[in-house]
Order: sequence, then C-alpha cells, then structure tokens
Amino acid sequence: KDTEAELAVRMHWSEVIPGVFAARIFKPAFIEQLRAEIDRLSSAGIPTRRPNGMNRYGLIVSELPLSTWVDGFVAELVRPLAHSLF
Repeated sequence: KDTEAELAVRMHWSEVIPGVFAARIFKPAFIEQLRAEIDRLSSAGIPTRRPNGMNRYGLIVSELPLSTWVDGFVAELVRPLAHSLF
C-alpha cells in the first residue's frame, strides 16, 4: 500500500514511455547556479572525469568538491524516490 508521502511524490512524475519516468526536480535558477559552479571548478584546473567514453559533456560530480552535496542529495532524495518508484 502506498503511503500518503509516496503518493505525493509520485504525482510529480510522469511516465513518458513505459518504464521511463520524468520530473522537474531542480528549478531553472538552481541549474544555472550549478552549471556556473561546475564551469568555475573546470576553469580552476580541477581535473574531471567523464562517466564513459561516449559522453563528451558529462562529468562525475561526486568526484568534485560538490561530493558532500551530491551524497546528501542521493541519500535524501534519489534513494527514497527510487525505492518508492521501483
């Protein structure tokens, strides 16, 4: 049985094709700030690693100084959300 909290979270997601879900998690202003911070770190010479050889623009944020934020984001939002959806 879904809890009230799970139902509240699910209402923000849509299934765009079977098994693929989409939602707007971040506000555009936050995305802009995050991109600016990543650009700043990149121009500071901090080395970055791509998630795979086919990805020219992605990077592994958990390896940057943002790792504490990423860890908290995963623990507080991503993991519970994945558990709720799957």
